[in-house]
Amino acid sequence: MKKILTVLPAAALALTACETSSTSVDVTVESSSSVESVASSSSSEAVVKTLPTDYIVTEMGGYEVAGYSLSITKGVCKDKANNYDWSTVTQTGSLTQNADGTVTVDLGDGNGAQTYDFKAEGAFPTGDYYLSSMLAEPLAWGFSMTSPNNYSEAVYPTTECLLQHFGETYETFKQYIPENVADQIVIGCNELSFNGLKMTYVSHDETSIDYKLSYGESDCLLHQDFLYAYSEADCALAFKNYQEEYESGETTKFFNFDDYDQDISADESEQLKCLSVFASYAAATTLAKKTPVSEKQIKKVLKAFGSKLRKQK
Repeated sequence: MKKILTVLPAAALALTACETSSTSVDVTVESSSSVESVASSSSSEAVVKTLPTDYIVTEMGGYEVAGYSLSITKGVCKDKANNYDWSTVTQTGSLTQNADGTVTVDLGDGNGAQTYDFKAEGAFPTGDYYLSSMLAEPLAWGFSMTSPNNYSEAVYPTTECLLQHFGETYETFKQYIPENVADQIVIGCNELSFNGLKMTYVSHDETSIDYKLSYGESDCLLHQDFLYAYSEADCALAFKNYQEEYESGETTKFFNFDDYDQDISADESEQLKCLSVFASYAAATTLAKKTPVSEKQIKKVLKAFGSKLRKQK
């Protein structure tokens, strides 16, 4: 999987390989993206696990550790008096190193204690934590704690087919497009097609995904930025996007950050190309007496995918 090498300090995951003993058992996690091997040592042997290094940050925060106690600070983005209201909240849990190299962690999120494979970055507890029960899944979950107190929850793709292996992809997308187009959706490894209008995954970095939108010979690039409640600037942007929809009558709901935690855009040089894509597509579908998928609907499809990718909902 191609990866854009742009790293935000708050989201950076420094990944280093640990030394292994002479006795090892290879545990393979299917992936053609970047991986690193880590040894989990017991008194008599070491188990080498292949861990994914490619990731997308799902949520940012801060952390503090005192003994076995773990405190995680997250952002809260709401509305108040027709403006955004930004604050933070702290959840308290625990973490304990195990003899086999794993770590038992309670993130204080109500899910209780779970086992994570751990890769150190300097002194414990800084490093990368992979939910052990999901390492064989197409999307593995985990988090990173880096100095001085940066906390990042992340999803680690272990497959190149991000769209195809996402789960309930068809049901997710069809609710945002015209009913008579839904049965024309074709899902490939990393491409969706709506009656010839194609949306192709190109690459991602830690906080965004790039797609190519195409029809016939016309194409353009769309950029999907993820916004994070821990950033006040992101909170402000999410509320701005909400206000624009509210004032245009597109929504009558109250502000919910989760509905606006993504920003879909195209560079200035790509905007005219995108207009050409939709113009060509609309002309062809009109001649064929079919209902075209609109730009707004494509954005809703992308946001639905991004939301499920980050939150499993």
